[in-house]
Amino acid sequence: NISQSTNLQFASLIQKDDSDGSIECVNEERRLHKKVCNVSYPFFRAKAKVAFRLDFEFSKSIFLHHLEIRLTAGSDSDEEESTREDNTALLR
Repeated sequence: NISQSTNLQFASLIQKDDSDGSIECVNEERRLHKKVCNVSYPFFRAKAKVAFRLDFEFSKSIFLHHLEIRLTAGSDSDEEESTREDNTALLR
């Protein structure tokens, strides 16, 4: 999942050529500042990777003294509670 503060607008997600899978993102219903992205299953091969670049633009109508981007990874498979703490990155 990708979410950002209201003073940022999601512009694009560009997948790098050397990626082993593909990414598809959709807006989360009723939340303009959040996207849900799915990585295709070939990604789960040993040592596979998906690399991408996120682009944001500053809002021309909402001005804040800060910005925030939160990236959260999840999985349909079981994950031990002890390893879940590194599934979120917060940029401020």
